[in-house]
Amino acid sequence: MPRQSSTRYPAAYMRGGTSRAILFRGQDLPPDPAQWADIFRCALGSPDSYGRQLDGLGGGISSLSKVAVITPSRRTDADVDYHFFQVDPRTGAVLTRVNCGNISSAVGPFALSQGWIADQEQCLARIYNVNSGKIIHACFEQNPDVRNFIGIDGVHGMAPRIRLRFLDPAASLAGRLFPTGRRQEALVVNGLGTVQATLIDATLPTVIVDARSAGLRGDESPDELAGRMDYEALRIAAALKMRLADDPRELHGEFANVPDVVFVSPAQAGAIQARFYSSGNVHRAAPVTSSIALACACHIEGTVAQALIPGWQAREHQAWKILHPAGTMEVGVRADAMAGQVASADVDRTARLIMLGSVVIPTCL
Repeated sequence: MPRQSSTRYPAAYMRGGTSRAILFRGQDLPPDPAQWADIFRCALGSPDSYGRQLDGLGGGISSLSKVAVITPSRRTDADVDYHFFQVDPRTGAVLTRVNCGNISSAVGPFALSQGWIADQEQCLARIYNVNSGKIIHACFEQNPDVRNFIGIDGVHGMAPRIRLRFLDPAASLAGRLFPTGRRQEALVVNGLGTVQATLIDATLPTVIVDARSAGLRGDESPDELAGRMDYEALRIAAALKMRLADDPRELHGEFANVPDVVFVSPAQAGAIQARFYSSGNVHRAAPVTSSIALACACHIEGTVAQALIPGWQAREHQAWKILHPAGTMEVGVRADAMAGQVASADVDRTARLIMLGSVVIPTCL
Protein backbone atom coordinates (compact mmCIF):
# COMPACT_ATOMS: atom_id res chain seq x y z
CA MET A 1 0.00 0.00 0.00
CA PRO A 2 1.52 3.39 -0.98
CA ARG A 3 2.57 5.58 1.89
CA GLN A 4 0.83 8.95 2.14
CA SER A 5 2.58 11.91 3.72
CA SER A 6 0.67 14.16 6.10
CA THR A 7 0.88 17.32 8.19
CA ARG A 8 -0.05 17.48 11.87
CA TYR A 9 -1.74 20.55 13.29
CA PRO A 10 -1.88 20.94 17.09
CA ALA A 11 -5.49 21.27 18.22
CA ALA A 12 -7.95 20.86 21.07
CA TYR A 13 -11.32 19.15 20.78
CA MET A 14 -13.87 20.76 23.09
CA ARG A 15 -17.52 20.81 23.95
CA GLY A 16 -18.90 24.29 24.36
CA GLY A 17 -22.51 24.45 25.54
CA THR A 18 -24.53 22.12 23.32
CA SER A 19 -21.95 22.12 20.50
CA ARG A 20 -18.51 20.66 19.82
CA ALA A 21 -15.61 22.16 17.88
CA ILE A 22 -11.96 21.74 16.97
CA LEU A 23 -9.96 24.65 18.39
CA PHE A 24 -6.73 25.74 16.71
CA ARG A 25 -4.20 28.35 17.74
CA GLY A 26 -3.75 30.78 14.87
CA GLN A 27 0.03 30.41 15.08
CA ASP A 28 -0.24 26.69 14.27
CA LEU A 29 -2.09 27.20 10.99
CA PRO A 30 -0.66 28.39 7.64
CA PRO A 31 -0.07 32.17 7.56
CA ASP A 32 -2.47 32.51 4.62
CA PRO A 33 -6.06 32.08 5.92
CA ALA A 34 -7.12 31.11 2.39
CA GLN A 35 -5.51 27.71 3.08
CA TRP A 36 -7.51 27.05 6.24
CA ALA A 37 -10.79 25.91 4.71
CA ASP A 38 -9.37 22.69 3.24
CA ILE A 39 -7.75 21.86 6.58
CA PHE A 40 -11.03 22.38 8.43
CA ARG A 41 -12.99 20.27 5.94
CA CYS A 42 -10.56 17.39 6.18
CA ALA A 43 -10.35 17.59 9.97
CA LEU A 44 -14.14 17.34 10.33
CA GLY A 45 -14.70 14.86 7.50
CA SER A 46 -16.49 17.00 4.92
CA PRO A 47 -17.74 16.98 2.25
CA ASP A 48 -19.59 13.74 2.90
CA SER A 49 -22.48 12.72 0.64
CA TYR A 50 -23.66 10.38 3.41
CA GLY A 51 -23.79 13.30 5.87
CA ARG A 52 -22.05 11.34 8.65
CA GLN A 53 -18.49 12.79 8.63
CA LEU A 54 -17.06 9.36 9.46
CA ASP A 55 -13.70 10.37 7.98
CA GLY A 56 -13.21 13.17 10.51
CA LEU A 57 -14.11 14.56 13.91
CA GLY A 58 -17.50 15.97 12.89
CA GLY A 59 -20.76 14.45 14.05
CA GLY A 60 -22.93 14.76 10.95
CA ILE A 61 -25.03 17.71 12.18
CA SER A 62 -24.35 21.44 12.26
CA SER A 63 -23.82 21.64 16.05
CA LEU A 64 -21.01 19.07 15.82
CA SER A 65 -19.27 20.46 12.73
CA LYS A 66 -17.50 23.58 13.95
CA VAL A 67 -14.02 25.10 14.16
CA ALA A 68 -12.61 27.97 16.21
CA VAL A 69 -9.28 29.73 15.67
CA ILE A 70 -7.93 31.57 18.72
CA THR A 71 -5.04 34.05 18.82
CA PRO A 72 -3.76 36.61 21.34
CA SER A 73 -5.40 39.94 20.60
CA ARG A 74 -3.71 43.22 19.82
CA ARG A 75 -6.82 45.11 20.92
CA THR A 76 -6.80 47.00 24.21
CA ASP A 77 -10.29 45.75 25.08
CA ALA A 78 -9.66 42.04 24.42
CA ASP A 79 -7.31 39.26 25.49
CA VAL A 80 -7.94 37.01 22.50
CA ASP A 81 -9.38 37.12 19.02
CA TYR A 82 -11.80 34.28 18.25
CA HIS A 83 -12.78 33.39 14.69
CA PHE A 84 -15.62 30.91 14.25
CA PHE A 85 -16.16 28.63 11.24
CA GLN A 86 -19.25 26.53 10.48
CA VAL A 87 -18.66 23.60 8.11
CA ASP A 88 -21.58 22.01 6.28
CA PRO A 89 -21.31 18.24 6.86
CA ARG A 90 -22.52 17.25 3.39
CA THR A 91 -21.18 19.95 1.08
CA GLY A 92 -18.10 21.08 3.01
CA ALA A 93 -19.08 24.75 2.64
CA VAL A 94 -17.16 26.80 5.22
CA LEU A 95 -19.33 29.63 6.54
CA THR A 96 -17.73 32.57 8.33
CA ARG A 97 -20.29 35.35 8.60
CA VAL A 98 -21.65 34.78 12.12
CA ASN A 99 -20.58 33.71 15.60
CA CYS A 100 -21.53 30.62 17.61
CA GLY A 101 -22.58 31.41 21.16
CA ASN A 102 -22.13 27.86 22.45
CA ILE A 103 -18.55 27.56 21.19
CA SER A 104 -17.86 31.02 22.66
CA SER A 105 -18.01 29.29 26.07
CA ALA A 106 -15.00 27.12 25.19
CA VAL A 107 -12.79 30.09 24.27
CA GLY A 108 -12.13 31.38 27.80
CA PRO A 109 -10.86 28.09 29.28
CA PHE A 110 -8.75 27.48 26.17
CA ALA A 111 -7.25 30.98 26.38
CA LEU A 112 -6.48 30.43 30.07
CA SER A 113 -4.64 27.20 29.26
CA GLN A 114 -2.43 29.17 26.85
CA GLY A 115 -1.66 31.94 29.37
CA TRP A 116 -3.41 34.53 27.20
CA ILE A 117 -5.76 35.99 29.83
CA ALA A 118 -4.56 39.18 31.53
CA ASP A 119 -6.79 38.73 34.61
CA GLN A 120 -5.94 35.12 35.46
CA GLU A 121 -6.84 35.54 39.14
CA GLN A 122 -10.45 36.45 38.37
CA CYS A 123 -10.54 34.30 35.22
CA LEU A 124 -12.18 36.98 33.11
CA ALA A 125 -11.52 36.37 29.42
CA ARG A 126 -12.19 39.34 27.16
CA ILE A 127 -12.96 37.86 23.77
CA TYR A 128 -13.14 39.69 20.45
CA ASN A 129 -15.33 37.74 18.03
CA VAL A 130 -13.92 38.37 14.56
CA ASN A 131 -17.12 37.30 12.79
CA SER A 132 -19.44 39.83 14.43
CA GLY A 133 -16.92 42.48 15.51
CA LYS A 134 -18.32 42.21 19.05
CA ILE A 135 -16.79 41.77 22.52
CA ILE A 136 -17.76 38.88 24.81
CA HIS A 137 -16.73 38.58 28.46
CA ALA A 138 -16.37 35.03 29.76
CA CYS A 139 -16.19 34.76 33.56
CA PHE A 140 -15.37 31.44 35.25
CA GLU A 141 -13.40 29.89 38.12
CA GLN A 142 -9.92 28.49 37.62
CA ASN A 143 -10.31 25.78 40.30
CA PRO A 144 -14.07 25.47 40.84
CA ASP A 145 -15.59 23.59 43.74
CA VAL A 146 -17.59 20.64 42.41
CA ARG A 147 -20.46 21.74 44.65
CA ASN A 148 -20.84 24.82 42.44
CA PHE A 149 -21.09 22.87 39.18
CA ILE A 150 -24.17 23.43 37.06
CA GLY A 151 -26.06 21.51 34.41
CA ILE A 152 -27.39 22.91 31.15
CA ASP A 153 -30.35 21.36 29.40
CA GLY A 154 -29.28 19.36 26.38
CA VAL A 155 -25.99 18.15 27.95
CA HIS A 156 -25.72 15.26 30.38
CA GLY A 157 -24.02 15.84 33.74
CA MET A 158 -22.60 18.79 35.63
CA ALA A 159 -19.64 21.08 34.91
CA PRO A 160 -18.17 24.43 36.01
CA ARG A 161 -20.28 27.50 35.26
CA ILE A 162 -19.11 29.87 32.53
CA ARG A 163 -20.97 33.18 32.47
CA LEU A 164 -20.94 34.78 29.02
CA ARG A 165 -21.75 38.46 28.67
CA PHE A 166 -22.30 39.67 25.11
CA LEU A 167 -21.65 43.42 25.05
CA ASP A 168 -23.64 45.67 22.71
CA PRO A 169 -25.02 42.67 20.79
CA ALA A 170 -27.12 44.62 18.28
CA ALA A 171 -26.18 44.89 14.60
CA SER A 172 -23.83 41.92 14.39
CA LEU A 173 -24.35 41.68 10.61
CA ALA A 174 -27.48 43.52 9.47
CA GLY A 175 -26.49 47.06 10.45
CA ARG A 176 -28.98 47.71 13.27
CA LEU A 177 -31.10 45.91 15.86
CA PHE A 178 -34.25 45.98 13.71
CA PRO A 179 -32.90 45.85 10.14
CA THR A 180 -36.14 47.08 8.53
CA GLY A 181 -36.75 49.74 11.18
CA ARG A 182 -39.94 47.98 12.28
CA ARG A 183 -40.55 45.71 15.27
CA GLN A 184 -43.13 43.56 13.48
CA GLU A 185 -43.58 42.49 9.88
CA ALA A 186 -46.23 40.73 7.85
CA LEU A 187 -43.77 38.46 6.08
CA VAL A 188 -44.93 36.83 2.83
CA VAL A 189 -43.40 33.37 2.35
CA ASN A 190 -43.70 31.17 -0.74
CA GLY A 191 -45.84 28.13 0.05
CA LEU A 192 -46.72 29.36 3.53
CA GLY A 193 -48.53 32.62 2.98
CA THR A 194 -48.27 35.56 5.36
CA VAL A 195 -46.78 35.09 8.83
CA GLN A 196 -46.40 37.58 11.67
CA ALA A 197 -42.71 38.05 12.40
CA THR A 198 -40.04 40.18 14.06
CA LEU A 199 -36.74 40.60 12.22
CA ILE A 200 -33.97 41.30 14.72
CA ASP A 201 -30.17 41.24 14.79
CA ALA A 202 -28.77 40.74 18.31
CA THR A 203 -25.64 38.53 18.22
CA LEU A 204 -27.18 36.95 15.10
CA PRO A 205 -29.79 37.92 12.50
CA THR A 206 -32.96 36.10 13.54
CA VAL A 207 -36.55 35.90 12.33
CA ILE A 208 -39.05 35.34 15.15
CA VAL A 209 -42.41 34.00 14.01
CA ASP A 210 -45.65 33.61 15.93
CA ALA A 211 -46.06 29.83 15.70
CA ARG A 212 -49.81 30.10 15.29
CA SER A 213 -49.49 32.23 12.16
CA ALA A 214 -47.37 29.43 10.67
CA GLY A 215 -49.96 26.77 11.52
CA LEU A 216 -48.03 25.38 14.52
CA ARG A 217 -48.91 24.92 18.19
CA GLY A 218 -45.41 25.97 19.23
CA ASP A 219 -44.69 23.04 21.56
CA GLU A 220 -43.95 20.42 18.87
CA SER A 221 -40.99 18.07 19.25
CA PRO A 222 -38.13 18.35 16.72
CA ASP A 223 -39.32 15.12 15.09
CA GLU A 224 -42.83 16.54 14.73
CA LEU A 225 -41.43 19.69 13.12
CA ALA A 226 -39.21 17.86 10.63
CA GLY A 227 -40.76 18.17 7.17
CA ARG A 228 -43.72 20.25 8.39
CA MET A 229 -42.91 23.19 6.07
CA ASP A 230 -40.28 24.70 3.83
CA TYR A 231 -38.16 26.34 6.52
CA GLU A 232 -35.65 27.48 3.91
CA ALA A 233 -38.33 29.51 2.13
CA LEU A 234 -39.06 31.29 5.41
CA ARG A 235 -35.37 31.86 6.11
CA ILE A 236 -34.75 33.25 2.63
CA ALA A 237 -37.80 35.54 2.72
CA ALA A 238 -36.55 36.98 6.02
CA ALA A 239 -32.96 37.30 4.78
CA LEU A 240 -34.05 39.27 1.72
CA LYS A 241 -36.26 41.52 3.85
CA MET A 242 -33.29 42.15 6.17
CA ARG A 243 -31.06 42.85 3.14
CA LEU A 244 -28.44 40.35 4.29
CA ALA A 245 -27.54 39.73 0.65
CA ASP A 246 -28.16 41.48 -2.65
CA ASP A 247 -28.10 38.26 -4.67
CA PRO A 248 -30.46 35.46 -3.51
CA ARG A 249 -27.82 32.93 -4.58
CA GLU A 250 -25.63 34.16 -1.72
CA LEU A 251 -28.26 32.81 0.69
CA HIS A 252 -27.26 29.31 -0.41
CA GLY A 253 -23.55 30.19 -0.19
CA GLU A 254 -21.78 32.36 2.36
CA PHE A 255 -25.08 33.39 4.00
CA ALA A 256 -26.53 29.85 4.13
CA ASN A 257 -26.65 29.88 7.94
CA VAL A 258 -28.47 33.20 8.47
CA PRO A 259 -30.91 34.16 9.74
CA ASP A 260 -31.98 31.63 12.36
CA VAL A 261 -35.73 30.94 12.39
CA VAL A 262 -37.54 30.85 15.75
CA PHE A 263 -41.19 29.88 16.24
CA VAL A 264 -42.61 31.27 19.48
CA SER A 265 -45.74 30.64 21.53
CA PRO A 266 -46.98 31.78 24.95
CA ALA A 267 -45.67 30.29 28.19
CA GLN A 268 -45.83 31.97 31.60
CA ALA A 269 -44.78 35.41 32.85
CA GLY A 270 -41.09 36.00 32.17
CA ALA A 271 -40.90 33.05 29.78
CA ILE A 272 -41.60 32.09 26.19
CA GLN A 273 -41.77 28.79 24.35
CA ALA A 274 -39.53 28.49 21.29
CA ARG A 275 -38.55 26.09 18.52
CA PHE A 276 -35.44 26.80 16.46
CA TYR A 277 -34.39 26.15 12.86
CA SER A 278 -30.73 26.86 12.11
CA SER A 279 -28.11 25.80 9.54
CA GLY A 280 -30.54 23.47 7.81
CA ASN A 281 -31.69 21.68 10.97
CA VAL A 282 -34.58 21.80 13.42
CA HIS A 283 -32.68 22.10 16.71
CA ARG A 284 -33.11 19.69 19.59
CA ALA A 285 -32.11 22.36 22.12
CA ALA A 286 -31.52 26.11 21.63
CA PRO A 287 -28.68 27.98 19.91
CA VAL A 288 -27.22 30.65 22.21
CA THR A 289 -27.05 33.43 19.62
CA SER A 290 -30.66 33.26 18.41
CA SER A 291 -31.79 32.69 22.01
CA ILE A 292 -30.19 36.02 22.85
CA ALA A 293 -31.96 37.61 19.88
CA LEU A 294 -35.23 36.12 21.14
CA ALA A 295 -34.64 37.34 24.71
CA CYS A 296 -33.95 40.85 23.39
CA ALA A 297 -37.21 40.69 21.45
CA CYS A 298 -39.04 39.58 24.61
CA HIS A 299 -37.56 42.58 26.42
CA ILE A 300 -38.51 45.23 23.85
CA GLU A 301 -42.00 46.62 23.39
CA GLY A 302 -43.80 46.01 20.14
CA THR A 303 -42.25 42.74 18.97
CA VAL A 304 -44.00 39.46 18.19
CA ALA A 305 -42.31 37.87 21.22
CA GLN A 306 -43.20 40.68 23.65
CA ALA A 307 -46.86 40.42 22.67
CA LEU A 308 -46.89 36.79 23.85
CA ILE A 309 -45.52 37.50 27.36
CA PRO A 310 -48.28 37.54 30.02
CA GLY A 311 -48.07 40.55 32.30
CA TRP A 312 -45.16 42.11 30.37
CA GLN A 313 -43.66 45.22 31.97
CA ALA A 314 -40.87 47.50 30.78
CA ARG A 315 -37.74 46.89 32.86
CA GLU A 316 -34.08 47.84 32.52
CA HIS A 317 -32.92 44.31 33.35
CA GLN A 318 -34.72 40.99 33.25
CA ALA A 319 -33.83 37.31 32.96
CA TRP A 320 -35.95 35.63 30.29
CA LYS A 321 -36.65 31.89 30.35
CA ILE A 322 -36.75 30.24 26.94
CA LEU A 323 -38.50 26.88 26.90
CA HIS A 324 -36.95 24.68 24.18
CA PRO A 325 -37.26 20.95 23.33
CA ALA A 326 -34.47 19.89 25.73
CA GLY A 327 -35.50 22.12 28.65
CA THR A 328 -34.87 25.77 29.50
CA MET A 329 -32.26 28.43 28.79
CA GLU A 330 -32.20 31.66 30.77
CA VAL A 331 -30.92 34.85 29.15
CA GLY A 332 -30.46 38.08 31.07
CA VAL A 333 -30.98 41.27 29.05
CA ARG A 334 -30.05 44.84 29.93
CA ALA A 335 -31.86 47.19 27.57
CA ASP A 336 -34.13 50.17 27.24
CA ALA A 337 -37.39 48.32 26.62
CA MET A 338 -39.11 51.31 25.00
CA ALA A 339 -36.24 52.76 22.93
CA GLY A 340 -34.96 49.36 21.88
CA GLN A 341 -31.32 49.90 22.85
CA VAL A 342 -29.55 46.77 24.16
CA ALA A 343 -26.50 47.12 26.43
CA SER A 344 -25.71 43.45 27.06
CA ALA A 345 -27.02 39.91 27.28
CA ASP A 346 -25.87 37.21 29.72
CA VAL A 347 -26.14 33.43 29.55
CA ASP A 348 -24.62 30.58 31.58
CA ARG A 349 -22.94 27.74 29.72
CA THR A 350 -20.47 24.95 30.47
CA ALA A 351 -17.54 23.59 28.48
CA ARG A 352 -15.19 20.62 28.60
CA LEU A 353 -11.84 19.83 27.10
CA ILE A 354 -12.24 16.43 25.45
CA MET A 355 -8.91 15.97 23.69
CA LEU A 356 -5.52 17.61 23.21
CA GLY A 357 -3.32 16.46 20.37
CA SER A 358 -2.85 16.91 16.63
CA VAL A 359 -5.18 16.70 13.68
CA VAL A 360 -3.58 14.73 10.85
CA ILE A 361 -4.17 16.23 7.38
CA PRO A 362 -2.92 14.58 4.16
CA THR A 363 -0.37 16.87 2.50
CA CYS A 364 -2.03 16.33 -0.88
CA LEU A 365 -4.50 18.99 0.24
